[in-house]
Amino acid sequence: MLFNSVKLLILFTQLALETGQHTQMREKPITISCHVPMLLCLWFVIGLQAWAQDPVIDSLKKQLKSATHDTVRGIILNSLTELASEEEWPFYNDELKKLAENNLPLAKSARERKIYLTFQAIALSNLGLLASGKNEIEAAKKFHEQSIEICEQINYQKGIGFCLGELGTLELKQFNMKEALDYYQQSIAIKNDLKDYKGTALTLNNMGYIYKSLGNTARALDCYFQALNLQEKTNDLIGMAYANSNIGGIHHSQGDLNTALAYFLKSLKLNEEINNGIGVRATYLNLGTIYLQLADYEKAEECYKKSLLLAEMLNDKKGQALFYSHVGSIYKIKKEPNKAIEFYQKGVKMLEELKMYDDLSSALNNMAVSYMDLGNYDKAEQLADKSMKYALQIGFPKTIGAVARIQKLVNEKSGNYKKALEMYELEIKMRDSVNNETSRKANMRSELKYEFEKKSAADSVAHSKESEIKNAELAKQKAEISAKNNQQYALFGGLGLVMIFAGFMYNRFKVTQKQKSIIESQKTEVECQKYLVEEKQKEILDSIQYARRIQMAQIPSEKQVAKSLEKLRIN
Repeated sequence: MLFNSVKLLILFTQLALETGQHTQMREKPITISCHVPMLLCLWFVIGLQAWAQDPVIDSLKKQLKSATHDTVRGIILNSLTELASEEEWPFYNDELKKLAENNLPLAKSARERKIYLTFQAIALSNLGLLASGKNEIEAAKKFHEQSIEICEQINYQKGIGFCLGELGTLELKQFNMKEALDYYQQSIAIKNDLKDYKGTALTLNNMGYIYKSLGNTARALDCYFQALNLQEKTNDLIGMAYANSNIGGIHHSQGDLNTALAYFLKSLKLNEEINNGIGVRATYLNLGTIYLQLADYEKAEECYKKSLLLAEMLNDKKGQALFYSHVGSIYKIKKEPNKAIEFYQKGVKMLEELKMYDDLSSALNNMAVSYMDLGNYDKAEQLADKSMKYALQIGFPKTIGAVARIQKLVNEKSGNYKKALEMYELEIKMRDSVNNETSRKANMRSELKYEFEKKSAADSVAHSKESEIKNAELAKQKAEISAKNNQQYALFGGLGLVMIFAGFMYNRFKVTQKQKSIIESQKTEVECQKYLVEEKQKEILDSIQYARRIQMAQIPSEKQVAKSLEKLRIN
């Protein structure tokens, strides 16, 4: 609905972790540590929403029964308002509103109060949606205005933007176009600031519808293309489907059937891709109208029947009502007025119940034509007057012009030429406001602008990719050059080291040679000294030997001494 459950869970988690306080509870107080399993469980349950809604709803209901903390109960209730069935979710919304109102007076901190005010704003906005669905316009406005007041207190801009958009839609339902545009513009200003592209695109589509209805097809087309641009950026397939359908509707109103057909086929493909039954039903209805105007009645009837089948399957009363009105047009063109009137009557009855005044005016107008074909001009004039009443009430130039044309024909047949002239002038005025040359050129400019922006974006992406490739190639080349340079530096460094080593080795060689030379010279000198010493030693020895011989020559021998001693003993 209005707020995202995960954001509320984050807000509550921050409250528990930052303040360390207990918030108001229905039963006994729970410490922060007790909150953790519950929070983890909620994170898990909410995370499952993307793929299995029924199990998620069952899990949320179980958690709701066991939850003791009112803040946790509020988060669960908000999730159930988003996920539960159409029959169930209003009950959960009422419970959420009661919970917020009961706890607000008991809030113990500003952050806790903010949480309960958020719950209250959600519940009020949801009540506005419920009232709008029941066509209780004033009640719906009141609820959304109350929600905005609360959102302003807590400075929740997204909530304000949402409610302003809903107020615009409520004004649109009452055909207050100026007021609707004012609300939509305020809503877009906030959504743009928040970068809420999906919300902005949705509002732009609604604005486009208003401009188209007022006959300003150029502005309408500009809004639709802006919306389509945003939806393509966010890959919002359902939004893209509706935008293509709306653009096709503009071309259809301009009589460019082939271009309209191309856009409607794009819309059909997207709707089928995302299994959007309502979108497929509406697109088949549009395709049927194109084929009808192209006089391909077989294809037109086939498309209308597919549309009815889907409308019945979806219990879509609007789709069923439009089916009867459009099939009536087949028989009107085939000149089978009675058959046409039969279908128109069924469609008119349902359209009156649904208060779809624009389509009702067209159906009444077409039924008037069928009565003219039968020659019943009084009935035709009666229906045309009724159709004009609704056309003037909603103020759509195209519808007024179409009714004026039939009234002109009816008054011509009945002889009221003055009124016929008035209706003719009104028809021309309305037709010019919708379908003049300036408008066509403006439409073309809008389309060319969109194509240019789209092409520019594509070129930008292509240029970006090309730049990335070039940058990658340059980086690769730089890396290769750097590697080669490093190799060269390594080679030169190696050579330098070799040269240094060679120089060192040469130096050592020279030093060694010098040392060897010195050693050799020293060795030679030593050897010379040795030789001299040896010579001197020899000379000394020779001298000693010579002196010994002399001495020995002068000393008697032992025999002579012994002989002398012997002689002395005898004496």
